Amino acid sequence: MEDLAFATCAILSVISALAAVMNRGTPVYSVMCLLPMLVGIALIFVMLSAPFVAAMQVALYGGAVIVLFLFAVMILNVRGGGLRRTETIGEWMAGATLAGCLIGILAAFAALATGRTEFPVVGKRGDGGFGSAGHIGGIVVADLVVPFELVSILIVAVLVGAVLILGRDFWRNRGHDRGAPS
Repeated sequence: MEDLAFATCAILSVISALAAVMNRGTPVYSVMCLLPMLVGIALIFVMLSAPFVAAMQVALYGGAVIVLFLFAVMILNVRGGGLRRTETIGEWMAGATLAGCLIGILAAFAALATGRTEFPVVGKRGDGGFGSAGHIGGIVVADLVVPFELVSILIVAVLVGAVLILGRDFWRNRGHDRGAPS
Protein backbone atom coordinates (compact mmCIF):
# COMPACT_ATOMS: atom_id res chain seq x y z
CA MET A 1 0.00 0.00 0.00
CA GLU A 2 2.86 2.34 0.84
CA ASP A 3 4.49 1.67 -2.51
CA LEU A 4 1.26 2.48 -4.32
CA ALA A 5 0.92 5.77 -2.44
CA PHE A 6 4.53 6.69 -3.21
CA ALA A 7 4.12 5.80 -6.88
CA THR A 8 0.92 7.87 -7.08
CA CYS A 9 2.61 10.92 -5.54
CA ALA A 10 5.68 10.50 -7.73
CA ILE A 11 3.61 10.16 -10.90
CA LEU A 12 1.52 13.20 -9.91
CA SER A 13 4.68 15.22 -9.37
CA VAL A 14 6.33 14.18 -12.62
CA ILE A 15 3.22 14.70 -14.75
CA SER A 16 2.51 18.15 -13.32
CA ALA A 17 6.19 19.16 -13.71
CA LEU A 18 6.11 18.03 -17.34
CA ALA A 19 2.85 19.94 -17.83
CA ALA A 20 4.51 23.08 -16.47
CA VAL A 21 7.45 22.77 -18.82
CA MET A 22 5.57 21.64 -21.93
CA ASN A 23 2.55 23.93 -21.56
CA ARG A 24 1.85 25.87 -24.75
CA GLY A 25 -0.70 28.17 -23.17
CA THR A 26 -0.07 31.21 -21.08
CA PRO A 27 2.77 31.27 -18.52
CA VAL A 28 0.16 31.56 -15.75
CA TYR A 29 -0.98 28.01 -16.55
CA SER A 30 2.62 26.82 -16.36
CA VAL A 31 3.01 28.34 -12.91
CA MET A 32 -0.26 26.82 -11.74
CA CYS A 33 0.89 23.39 -12.97
CA LEU A 34 3.68 23.57 -10.39
CA LEU A 35 1.20 23.43 -7.49
CA PRO A 36 0.24 19.73 -7.83
CA MET A 37 3.94 18.89 -8.14
CA LEU A 38 4.69 20.62 -4.85
CA VAL A 39 1.74 18.91 -3.15
CA GLY A 40 2.95 15.52 -4.42
CA ILE A 41 6.40 16.17 -2.99
CA ALA A 42 4.85 17.25 0.31
CA LEU A 43 2.91 13.98 0.44
CA ILE A 44 6.16 12.09 -0.08
CA PHE A 45 7.61 13.97 2.90
CA VAL A 46 4.59 12.88 4.96
CA MET A 47 5.29 9.27 3.99
CA LEU A 48 8.88 9.77 5.19
CA SER A 49 7.56 10.82 8.63
CA ALA A 50 8.59 14.43 8.11
CA PRO A 51 5.31 16.32 8.60
CA PHE A 52 7.01 19.62 9.42
CA VAL A 53 8.95 19.56 6.14
CA ALA A 54 5.72 18.70 4.32
CA ALA A 55 3.90 21.61 5.94
CA MET A 56 6.72 23.98 5.07
CA GLN A 57 6.74 22.62 1.51
CA VAL A 58 3.08 23.49 1.09
CA ALA A 59 3.21 26.79 2.98
CA LEU A 60 6.42 28.20 1.54
CA TYR A 61 6.59 26.76 -1.94
CA GLY A 62 2.92 26.07 -2.57
CA GLY A 63 1.90 29.41 -1.13
CA ALA A 64 4.60 32.04 -1.22
CA VAL A 65 6.74 30.93 -4.16
CA ILE A 66 3.80 30.22 -6.47
CA VAL A 67 2.33 33.63 -5.63
CA LEU A 68 5.75 35.21 -6.28
CA PHE A 69 6.00 33.45 -9.66
CA LEU A 70 2.48 34.58 -10.58
CA PHE A 71 3.33 38.14 -9.52
CA ALA A 72 6.50 38.08 -11.65
CA VAL A 73 4.67 36.69 -14.69
CA MET A 74 1.90 39.26 -14.37
CA ILE A 75 4.12 42.27 -13.68
CA LEU A 76 6.40 41.42 -16.60
CA ASN A 77 3.32 40.97 -18.79
CA VAL A 78 4.68 37.77 -20.30
CA ARG A 79 2.60 36.41 -23.11
CA GLY A 80 2.45 32.80 -24.20
CA GLY A 81 3.53 31.72 -27.64
CA GLY A 82 6.51 34.02 -28.09
CA LEU A 83 8.94 31.13 -28.32
CA ARG A 84 6.81 28.68 -30.26
CA ARG A 85 8.38 26.61 -32.93
CA THR A 86 7.70 23.22 -34.35
CA GLU A 87 9.76 20.35 -33.03
CA THR A 88 10.19 17.07 -34.78
CA ILE A 89 9.95 13.68 -33.13
CA GLY A 90 13.71 13.28 -33.64
CA GLU A 91 14.40 16.44 -31.64
CA TRP A 92 12.16 15.22 -28.81
CA MET A 93 13.86 11.82 -28.79
CA ALA A 94 17.32 13.38 -28.84
CA GLY A 95 16.39 15.66 -25.94
CA ALA A 96 14.90 12.80 -23.92
CA THR A 97 17.93 10.61 -24.58
CA LEU A 98 20.31 13.37 -23.56
CA ALA A 99 18.31 14.07 -20.40
CA GLY A 100 18.28 10.36 -19.48
CA CYS A 101 22.04 10.10 -20.01
CA LEU A 102 22.68 13.17 -17.86
CA ILE A 103 20.47 11.81 -15.07
CA GLY A 104 22.31 8.48 -15.24
CA ILE A 105 25.70 10.18 -15.11
CA LEU A 106 24.65 12.33 -12.13
CA ALA A 107 23.31 9.28 -10.31
CA ALA A 108 26.55 7.38 -10.97
CA PHE A 109 28.65 10.27 -9.70
CA ALA A 110 26.47 10.57 -6.60
CA ALA A 111 26.84 6.85 -5.90
CA LEU A 112 30.61 6.99 -6.41
CA ALA A 113 31.01 10.13 -4.29
CA THR A 114 29.10 8.70 -1.34
CA GLY A 115 30.22 5.12 -1.76
CA ARG A 116 26.62 3.98 -1.43
CA THR A 117 24.29 2.47 -3.92
CA GLU A 118 21.24 2.34 -1.62
CA PHE A 119 19.39 5.07 0.16
CA PRO A 120 19.91 4.89 3.93
CA VAL A 121 17.01 4.80 6.33
CA VAL A 122 17.01 8.23 7.91
CA GLY A 123 14.78 7.68 10.87
CA LYS A 124 12.21 5.45 12.45
CA ARG A 125 8.60 6.33 11.94
CA GLY A 126 7.17 8.50 14.62
CA ASP A 127 10.42 9.03 16.53
CA GLY A 128 10.11 12.83 16.24
CA GLY A 129 13.66 13.14 14.96
CA PHE A 130 14.07 13.46 11.23
CA GLY A 131 11.93 16.18 9.69
CA SER A 132 10.60 17.57 12.96
CA ALA A 133 10.68 21.26 13.75
CA GLY A 134 13.21 20.72 16.54
CA HIS A 135 15.53 18.71 14.31
CA ILE A 136 15.48 21.26 11.48
CA GLY A 137 15.76 24.20 13.87
CA GLY A 138 18.76 22.57 15.56
CA ILE A 139 20.52 22.11 12.24
CA VAL A 140 19.81 25.68 11.12
CA VAL A 141 20.89 27.25 14.41
CA ALA A 142 23.90 25.01 15.06
CA ASP A 143 25.40 24.35 11.64
CA LEU A 144 23.88 26.69 9.09
CA VAL A 145 23.70 30.10 10.77
CA VAL A 146 26.13 31.89 8.43
CA PRO A 147 24.67 30.48 5.15
CA PHE A 148 21.16 31.20 6.41
CA GLU A 149 22.02 34.84 7.13
CA LEU A 150 23.89 35.22 3.84
CA VAL A 151 20.85 33.98 1.93
CA SER A 152 18.62 36.44 3.79
CA ILE A 153 20.98 39.33 2.90
CA LEU A 154 21.00 38.17 -0.74
CA ILE A 155 17.19 38.07 -0.82
CA VAL A 156 16.95 41.60 0.59
CA ALA A 157 19.50 42.85 -1.98
CA VAL A 158 17.50 41.25 -4.82
CA LEU A 159 14.26 42.79 -3.58
CA VAL A 160 15.83 46.26 -3.27
CA GLY A 161 17.29 45.93 -6.78
CA ALA A 162 13.98 44.82 -8.21
CA VAL A 163 12.14 47.73 -6.60
CA LEU A 164 14.72 50.21 -7.87
CA ILE A 165 14.64 48.83 -11.43
CA LEU A 166 10.85 48.58 -11.57
CA GLY A 167 10.43 51.99 -9.94
CA ARG A 168 12.75 53.66 -12.44
CA ASP A 169 10.94 52.06 -15.38
CA PHE A 170 7.57 52.91 -13.85
CA TRP A 171 8.37 56.61 -13.51
CA ARG A 172 10.06 56.73 -16.91
CA ASN A 173 6.94 55.29 -18.58
CA ARG A 174 4.52 57.54 -16.71
CA GLY A 175 6.44 60.75 -17.21
CA HIS A 176 7.48 63.34 -14.65
CA ASP A 177 4.17 65.16 -14.58
CA ARG A 178 2.67 63.10 -11.73
CA GLY A 179 5.13 63.69 -8.95
CA ALA A 180 7.96 61.53 -10.16
CA PRO A 181 11.25 62.06 -8.39
CA SER A 182 13.70 64.14 -10.41
